[in-house]
Amino acid sequence: MKASILCYKIGTQKMAQLRAIAAPLRIAVKEVVPEEICQKVGYLAGLSGYESAEPAADMPQGAYGEFLLMCDLSKVQFDLLMGAFQRRKIAPIPVKAMMTPTNRDWSFAELMQEVYLEHKSMHGKRV
Repeated sequence: MKASILCYKIGTQKMAQLRAIAAPLRIAVKEVVPEEICQKVGYLAGLSGYESAEPAADMPQGAYGEFLLMCDLSKVQFDLLMGAFQRRKIAPIPVKAMMTPTNRDWSFAELMQEVYLEHKSMHGKRV
């Protein structure tokens, strides 16, 4: 699997900045749209063995803000990516996660919900 970042609700300017940073690091950047949040993380990350899921009628659509999911980044790629954000003074994306063997089987919405709850419990209401 190629290193990639799945992005949700990232603004146009920040998305362009992220793509510019990620390209030389050989990290693919994919925008996840609200209609895709019912999909398994593994499917969105392009892993084999995952198929498209039918949208759930009760899937939350607008409950989340900016979110990054980093998939299969090496430590070096991660460090360089985060360093580039700081050097270029790009506004941080506070809610982010790494894909794991466990969360790749969750829907993108389930993962966002879990990460947002963890973030809220650690940082209060700032999200």
